[in-house]
Amino acid sequence: MSGMGWGEAGAGSAIAGAITARAPRPRTCLLGKLVYDDGFIRTGDFSTLDCGIHNLSDGGAKVTIAQHQPLPASLYLIVIKYSVAHRAEMAWMQYPSRGLRFRETYRLEDPIPGGVTFLHNVWADIHSRAGVVPRKNG
Repeated sequence: MSGMGWGEAGAGSAIAGAITARAPRPRTCLLGKLVYDDGFIRTGDFSTLDCGIHNLSDGGAKVTIAQHQPLPASLYLIVIKYSVAHRAEMAWMQYPSRGLRFRETYRLEDPIPGGVTFLHNVWADIHSRAGVVPRKNG
């Protein structure tokens, strides 16, 4: 029986075909807000959790949270500095970090689809607590 080992000819191409690498994520130090349960209000506050964003790309992000809190498989990440929300799925978890894979992106300064307008409410709440009035077009 002959198998391909690491040092044998052709082994690299077999391995390369089996590995799918993600796009590189530049290191960042941004503040974010995780939003889940579609932003329903609980005890007078949004279902949100503050997070740090440490790697960010068009396809996903690495975030950290201070609490050892379970999160749903699907949620939204608001990147406060860029006024952007991403619909995301949990890709991996290693406390205190989580890897998110982005599925859809919304510019919060622009009109957004009716099913996710609660994101404007969360974004406005973030800015009101900081004493800033968010700018919305439309």
